[in-house]
Amino acid sequence: MSGEISFSGLASGIDFSSMVDQLIEAEKYQANKLDQWKQEWEVKSDKLDELGTKFSALQTTITALKSRSSFFSRLGTTTDSTIATIAVDSTAIPGSYNITVATNSKHIMQARGQTDATSNVLTAGQSIQIDIGAESYTVNGGAGKSLNDIRTEINANMAGVTAEVVDDGSSSNAFRLQLTSVSGGTANEIIITETGSDLFASAIDSVEEIDALTGDALVANSGTGNYTGHVNKRFLFQITEGGTVGTDGVEIVWTDEQEGKSGSITISGAGTYTVAQGVELTFTGGEIYVEDGTYALDVFHPNMQAGQDSGLAQAEKEVHSGMADSNTTAVTTSDATFSYSYAGIDISPISVAAGTTLQGLAGLINTDSDTPGVKATIINDGSGMPNSYHLVLTGTNSGAANKIEDIDFSSFSAGAFASGSFSKTQVATNAMVKLDAYPSGDQWLQTDSNLISGLIEGASITIKSAGSTEITITNDVDAMADKVEDFVDAYNDVLEYINEITAVSLNEEGEAQYGQGGALVGNYGIEEIRNSMRKFISGRAEGFDEDVDEFVLIPQLGITTGDSSLLEYDETVLKSALNNYADDVVSFFSDDNTGVSSNSYVSYYSSTSLTEPGVYNYKIDVDASGDITSAIYWYDGETEADGRSMSIDSTGKFATATTGDAKGLAIEVTSAVSTTLTGSIRLKQGKAIEPDDVADKIADDTSGILKVMAKNYENIIDNIDLKIERELARIDLVEKRYRAKFARLEVRLQEYNSQMERLQSELAKLN
Repeated sequence: MSGEISFSGLASGIDFSSMVDQLIEAEKYQANKLDQWKQEWEVKSDKLDELGTKFSALQTTITALKSRSSFFSRLGTTTDSTIATIAVDSTAIPGSYNITVATNSKHIMQARGQTDATSNVLTAGQSIQIDIGAESYTVNGGAGKSLNDIRTEINANMAGVTAEVVDDGSSSNAFRLQLTSVSGGTANEIIITETGSDLFASAIDSVEEIDALTGDALVANSGTGNYTGHVNKRFLFQITEGGTVGTDGVEIVWTDEQEGKSGSITISGAGTYTVAQGVELTFTGGEIYVEDGTYALDVFHPNMQAGQDSGLAQAEKEVHSGMADSNTTAVTTSDATFSYSYAGIDISPISVAAGTTLQGLAGLINTDSDTPGVKATIINDGSGMPNSYHLVLTGTNSGAANKIEDIDFSSFSAGAFASGSFSKTQVATNAMVKLDAYPSGDQWLQTDSNLISGLIEGASITIKSAGSTEITITNDVDAMADKVEDFVDAYNDVLEYINEITAVSLNEEGEAQYGQGGALVGNYGIEEIRNSMRKFISGRAEGFDEDVDEFVLIPQLGITTGDSSLLEYDETVLKSALNNYADDVVSFFSDDNTGVSSNSYVSYYSSTSLTEPGVYNYKIDVDASGDITSAIYWYDGETEADGRSMSIDSTGKFATATTGDAKGLAIEVTSAVSTTLTGSIRLKQGKAIEPDDVADKIADDTSGILKVMAKNYENIIDNIDLKIERELARIDLVEKRYRAKFARLEVRLQEYNSQMERLQSELAKLN
């Protein structure tokens, strides 16, 4: 290195460089000792990090026990998986259910709603023709006929249809004529032909107010338009931005829960606004307020329930009559358009250029940005005929609402495609099921998919074929036991590691050997963690009572303490508890400030994050009106004389603790007579909730034991690094001084050698 002093030792024959190296190596004793000390602290730090990792894994297993939803595991089975299968989550309620998938369902139609069943709905010149199979009958208006009149006439003259008048519960126009085919299946479809009447046309009811407003009623007082959908449903409207129509930008969000769709409309002024599927709202002006502004609009289609051979949902398919090839012959020789509607939504016409092939047309349909959900494909029927290539339009969604209609290619020029037609090879149908024979009679529960959610809470049922099957939902005891076993294993993993890093090494005389034990032997923080873990296992669950609760201690579940404080797990005991008392086991682990009162006139109302779990006794005086006049509480183990006052709210029905561990605990009184009520509130905290406080104490990112220790170790290592740095700097100076001294010595020896050589030369001359 430039600037360093070097010497060869040639003058003296002495290896001064080696001597300096040995002297410096001796000087490094303290630095080496510091480096060794640093390594010891780095080992401690690494052990601490590993302990943190294991403790984090323990917390993860405890999290799986902290709530009913995470702890409970359910198992769903069916007696016939060819009819239906089931998948469940932890919220599913154990029990047995019967699922029936329809076969030969009956066709049910309903007429437009009327205000009553006795007013005339058909008049002179109006008629309704009803066809089913080979049977046909016409109801003429004559001098006027009501719903009741039409029902009576149909039942007297038709064998294949049953008529009745039903009240559907709507706030307006609730009375409807309902027709049901006597036999089921697609062969028994009811066909209605009306003359001068629209009794069986799609209908849009008036807007119905659900929640009372604090201001004016919604100005949109009627639904208008021509409903283009295919199922009965309800549109919900929520006012999200209120104000004055024409002045403010009033915002209304609509929801179609039946089809899972939603949207919004902004009311900029009086007029008619489109919602969806032909539904419109009319606004004439005025104020519209946000507060509790929820409205509904019912829309109806005469087909209440299709007559189906099978109760499975399926998507619509339309197949063209065919062409000779898919990629050579043009579907049109002049520019044209292709359009259709899907699920009641009209798409914008697709431009089709002259010379476009069948393959090209399919591509235009599939890449159309306006498509509502139709896929175009081409199939070859293998017949080798001039029409063996067919364009197939398939709806992407199953369900009766998702029909493909109004296919229009009338602008196509003459040719095989233009002269052909589409035929329906698969009808859009709903899935039809009954749950435990509900609904009764001819009607079925309908969904647009064969994957049915919401029929049973927490369960998804996939129907596959017609028939009946029993569904059973049970607790998955094995899975729940595995979660507890995972906790035991993780707990033992932490404790075994603590035992390892704090182990004391003894000599033959039983004396501790310094430096021979675990890396963290004698560490106070680690001992505190170990003691907290032991206390958690041995302590009873806060607020639990052995006279009321099935479990209050962990050992009751087959988890006991063995050698070295490690846990021993008895799977048989735990599974027996889960089989017989699953709710109690889950409660023991996951209750989170669950309040229970011993007096039926006093109930737990609420608590806050400041309220500590435990048992709180109370004494409450109530007057003749049932109002609280005074209330005190005291801790379990204290006496009434230690009672602390509780605040009473303005209604006189609620008392709240404002001091001590009970601070924030609110109780409600329901007594209606003058009396003194005594008892206790048990605020229950499950064992899996309890470690939150312990975890904060141990693993909090700022003040936890592990974090504080890690920071201390980091500071110690940093300080050692500084000491090593200073020591190396001192050694560097010492080395430089040594080298300078030996360099000067080398120079002096060279001078002496030169003088000796001159003297020897002079002496030689004398001789």
